Amino acid sequence: MDATAAFRLTVGFLVLLVSGGYVGILAVDVSPREWNLIFHCTLGRIFGRKGESRCRGCLFSLDHTLIHTTVGRTPLDEGSAHRRDLYRTIQTLTRDKHPCARFYSYAEPIVTPVTGPVEHGEGPHWDAETGVLFFVDISQELVNRYDPATNKVTHAHFGESVHKRILNPPGGGVSLVIPVQGTETQQLLTTRGHDVILFNWSYENATFDCSLNSKNFTVIATVESNRNKAGNRWNDGKADAKGRLWAGTMGPEPVVGSVTPDQGSLYLLQAGNGPVVKVSPVSISNGLAWNKDNTLMYYIDTATGQVDVFDFNVDEATIANRRKVFNLTENRIAGHPDGMTIDSNGNLWIACFDGSQVINVDPDTGGLIDAVPIPASRVTSVTFGGPSLDILYVTTSRLGLSEEEKKQQPLAGSVFAVTGLGVSALAPANNVIPPTR
Repeated sequence: MDATAAFRLTVGFLVLLVSGGYVGILAVDVSPREWNLIFHCTLGRIFGRKGESRCRGCLFSLDHTLIHTTVGRTPLDEGSAHRRDLYRTIQTLTRDKHPCARFYSYAEPIVTPVTGPVEHGEGPHWDAETGVLFFVDISQELVNRYDPATNKVTHAHFGESVHKRILNPPGGGVSLVIPVQGTETQQLLTTRGHDVILFNWSYENATFDCSLNSKNFTVIATVESNRNKAGNRWNDGKADAKGRLWAGTMGPEPVVGSVTPDQGSLYLLQAGNGPVVKVSPVSISNGLAWNKDNTLMYYIDTATGQVDVFDFNVDEATIANRRKVFNLTENRIAGHPDGMTIDSNGNLWIACFDGSQVINVDPDTGGLIDAVPIPASRVTSVTFGGPSLDILYVTTSRLGLSEEEKKQQPLAGSVFAVTGLGVSALAPANNVIPPTR
């Protein structure tokens, strides 16, 4: 090993030693003009601060130049400023010993609020045909339509005449929204309480009511309306590549964040058939995503604290062989897994409720790739959108926050647009073919 090579390894292990970290991967290849050292560093051992960040890579070339270092956006209890401290530490250690080194920083993603706060934002769906984002406010019974071209939000309100229906107990709320395939006037599917509903979007008014009296409202399916599950409601759902609706329920939630366990189910609803139970029992049925080949279905039951995967048969709409992909507690990730989407690399983006972040996970290895801090603690769901499908839209909630917490989080309840991630959607979100009653 020549002096240059020895220097490269010395610098890497010096940072490693100071940080108290451990080697993740050490890759050495003399034939390419690169050396790669990847290591993990615990910031608390350097700066005496609580939290962790990951310095993922130092890439050296044979012309004696440190090309770059990368530092992951792993969640930190005291904010994200520590990442810069770690980057500066690596920079100083190498520059002092190696004056000819060049340094390149990395670009942080940009997180921008694009709507005002709602009470309990959820269920974002980007409609590629119209170039708008739909999302719901569960507790205020609103389906919202955000148009980035005009920066305006319009609403459909599910009012008193719906709220008083016997089969929809008070507090049911609307929980998801998906455009219907092949409708000349925009028809949408939503869920409220125990019901699956079709309604038409009105472009005439900024806010309009959807009720049984408006002739703009049809119930096409109902689940769990029996007395022993009267407090249940629909929660999250998506359409698969065939336009079939996969949606799940959750148990009663007398206090925000406290749900009666094992009362819900994941259902399949498709044209010509009623609801079919696919997974049960479930506590809080949440995020769904499918891989590129439609051979895997990723699924979140929030109460488990993890993402699971099933083998998926797209032709038969069957799932089997459930297994763990990523557990937040085991990986020391703050919050609870909520909504989820998948990117063009096949990696998952997961909203962390009460975690102030969205995490990016490699489902093949079960490894944490990245984390994006969000200026709201209750991050509820995510979807890719925009003309190039490279904007990550993030919904959040302010439901259940104290007045002091609302002051500390003035943007809680907003929809955020995250840009600069360097990835896009695996495919446009699927629209739905409605099931029939």
